[in-house]
Amino acid sequence: MRLLPETIQNFLLNRILELVGISIIFLNCFIFLSILSFSPLDPSLSNSTIYEISNFGGNIGANVSDVLIQLFGYSSFLLSLVLLSWSYKLIFQKSLPLFFLNLFLLPFLLITFSLFLEISNLITNTGFISREIISALFNISFLSSSLKINLVIF
Repeated sequence: MRLLPETIQNFLLNRILELVGISIIFLNCFIFLSILSFSPLDPSLSNSTIYEISNFGGNIGANVSDVLIQLFGYSSFLLSLVLLSWSYKLIFQKSLPLFFLNLFLLPFLLITFSLFLEISNLITNTGFISREIISALFNISFLSSSLKINLVIF
C-alpha cells in the first residue's frame, strides 16, 4: 500500500532534485564570491587582525576562502566549475550518477590541478598541499634530477 501515487512521488522527487540543484548554485555563488574577494587581511581562522572584513561572504566567507586558498590556492576556483556542473545535472537531468565517487575524488582533482599550477609556475599562490607534495617528492627523490633542473629553470 502506497501513501502517494507513483506519478506524484516522481513529481515530488523531481522538484526536490531541482531545489537541491538551485541550492548548489547559491552555494557555488557564495564560494566563488568569497574566493574572488579573498584578502589576507581579513580576520579568519589563520589570521587574527583588527581590520574589518572586506570579503563579500562576511565572516563565513572569509573563513571559507581562507581555508580553500591556504589548502588548494587559486585552483579552488575549479570547485565552482564542479559545483556548477553538479547543479546542472540535478536540475536538467534529474540525476547525479556516482555522486559519492565524485565527492571523494574532488579533493584529488583540486590537489592535482594545484600541483600542475605549481610545476608550471602559472600562479604563485598554489596552496599548502601542492608545495608540501612537491617538497616531499624532492626529498624522497622520486623526481629525477633532470626534472628538478627543469622545474627550477621553468
